[in-house]
Amino acid sequence: MRPLGFYYTILPYTPDGDPNPCFTVEGTADKRVEIMAETHGLLNSKLCVRTQVQDFGCDDGRLYNCEQANANTLTIEFYCDTNGCDQSPIAIWVRFVVSFDGKWIFGILL
Repeated sequence: MRPLGFYYTILPYTPDGDPNPCFTVEGTADKRVEIMAETHGLLNSKLCVRTQVQDFGCDDGRLYNCEQANANTLTIEFYCDTNGCDQSPIAIWVRFVVSFDGKWIFGILL
């Protein structure tokens, strides 16, 4: 069953430098973008995320970040830390939420 608002993708095992899954989010100028991801089935895999602005690092099976976008387009790349992943593809759920005016109210992105 698909979690609400999430997309499903496969993070390939890339020993030969195959491309990682990338997503482009439009309409992000002067707004905040909430990035969420979770591995499906393997919560101990080191899931990592970076944008064209910065590398947010890795976490065990789940990622959460909220970033102030400085351009109208934000490209988000997911990858697996080579020290924390099995030698097989990993299924992940990802979700992006763009704010209306770049503000949070009561812990909710608006």
